[in-house]
Amino acid sequence: MRKKILVVFIFLFFICANLKAQKISFALGLKVQYADPVKKIYNGDFMSGLLFNLKIGNNFMIEIDSGNWKSQVKEKNNLYPGELSVTPILVSGIFIYPIKDSLYPYFSIGFGYYFNHFQISEEIITIPEIKINQDIEDSFGFQTGLGIDYIIASTLALNLDVKYCWISPKGETIITYIDDKVNQEIFNLNLNNLLYRICIKIYF
Repeated sequence: MRKKILVVFIFLFFICANLKAQKISFALGLKVQYADPVKKIYNGDFMSGLLFNLKIGNNFMIEIDSGNWKSQVKEKNNLYPGELSVTPILVSGIFIYPIKDSLYPYFSIGFGYYFNHFQISEEIITIPEIKINQDIEDSFGFQTGLGIDYIIASTLALNLDVKYCWISPKGETIITYIDDKVNQEIFNLNLNNLLYRICIKIYF
């Protein structure tokens, strides 16, 4: 955790250093995203919402993006059958490499905080001999990606973006037996995923 916090502070320091003597503008985007988990025991899911860009000079931008995706878990793999919910808040530094006036490809790198929740299936909860509770902790993660902005008009752009997100939260299983014996298990989860996005941005 300390290493993750150190990386976040270095990232924020780099951003602050680039704020000096730079032209600043911002954009709001309306997006549709598809989250595609790497481990196929989880389903992909669509999400929509807003994102925020703060452009600093001609070659750097800060992006704040959020959403929520859900997945049905059908096979036991640490998690019992149930529904997984992941709500990421992603902060990315974007390094822009203009090709021409209307085409702006970029590379992004950043960190995120993930609000995670797991709801175990009712079929598991109602087993009379035992009581099972499971949940997933919230956690930090990191992401990197590629994208492109295509300028449609002076204040309007079409954005295509793909990110790979690393997220490895801890999960917890608590099983209470009929004789009040309690068994607790802590485990790691691999929720790494690809995020595919299409977005319309309005620049101000």
